[in-house]
Amino acid sequence: MKKEFVPVALKAALVNGPPKGAEGRLYAEIGRSKAAPQGICAVNADGRVLAWTLMFEGKDALQEFLDHVLALNEKHPAGSEAFAAERYMKFPGDRLDDVEGEESGLPPKAHKEGERCPAAPGVEKGTLVGTLFGRTFKDGKPSGDTSRQERYLESRIEIGPEAQRALADAAAEAGEEEFDIPEAAAVALCGEAFLGQLDVNPSRCPGAETSWKLRGQVQELDGETWVRIEGSTSAKSDESRESDRAIWSNDVRLKWQGLARLEGRSVTKLILTAEGRVKLTWNHGDRDLDPGSALDNLPGGRQIRLDSDVKFGLVAETARDSEVGPGLAEVTGRLPKSIVEKMKRLKAAMDDPETPTKKRQKVARIMEAFEVLMKNGEVEAAEVVVDEALKAVK
Repeated sequence: MKKEFVPVALKAALVNGPPKGAEGRLYAEIGRSKAAPQGICAVNADGRVLAWTLMFEGKDALQEFLDHVLALNEKHPAGSEAFAAERYMKFPGDRLDDVEGEESGLPPKAHKEGERCPAAPGVEKGTLVGTLFGRTFKDGKPSGDTSRQERYLESRIEIGPEAQRALADAAAEAGEEEFDIPEAAAVALCGEAFLGQLDVNPSRCPGAETSWKLRGQVQELDGETWVRIEGSTSAKSDESRESDRAIWSNDVRLKWQGLARLEGRSVTKLILTAEGRVKLTWNHGDRDLDPGSALDNLPGGRQIRLDSDVKFGLVAETARDSEVGPGLAEVTGRLPKSIVEKMKRLKAAMDDPETPTKKRQKVARIMEAFEVLMKNGEVEAAEVVVDEALKAVK
């Protein structure tokens, strides 16, 4: 398989809201035939879609799909004229209508000199960028299969200038005394420490029970100013969604310690560790998911029953110049009045405690494309996204 396929994970926001340029045409071509905002897609060397599927009819169907794709690739290799993309809800039996091919300027050319790849993260100047690690433990030793999200985490983390300033200002006001780290800074530092898929982030879900009790104290180390950080955090959420019948709960309780290097009102380096306990469950409606294989229902995932010791580690430094791009704050500062007013209405609706959870989640999914579109200067398309979000929240 490794010799015949190149596995690639695409950002959903770019597929659902293609950017400008040649690469945008590739995203648009892939997204044009999708049956849902997620799935598995196989393309030829030109980037033309051979087949989509959301699920498989058992374990053997996965290998059958790969063999089928290879046969399609022989029939429609790079350089072929436009051809129809096959689509399956469940391969091979549950087939959807094909989508006819179009001449769309493929294959895409390499980026021009100085042109930024739309898939490359572009953060605001001064943002802390680093990696967050997490792993389950038993009797003090690492445990479990590291290929599973509920057992091992290794993800990029970004901490913006606003949270850094909140920490720096609190440290400056306290002088040499211990101080409470503001909640906004604590959430930015520790709010991504959880295991499992993005859906089960216990600190971001409406109605979450959270506690952010971090303390700091300024210390001078080798001529540099550091804040020693200690304390505890907890975040607990549970949800039963009507939209996809997902049922889950996540309870993460951690004790933290670490250091943050201050330069003026900025944090230029961050080192944090945490240990504690996590209890995570995930299921799908009234049907128990197969714990061994989820190929027959990929959108539903696997059943998860986790109750384990856990440790996290985080190291981050100021973003390099090559990582700096137009931050959303900079981009949205040039928004036309029509979008500004719509964003205000959307924020008011999302802040309203009577807005149902499922509407909040639908809006969050819709707005995934907004930032990408704005950063690529596609203001009209971004306004269409906001209109769709407003319609969903009404």
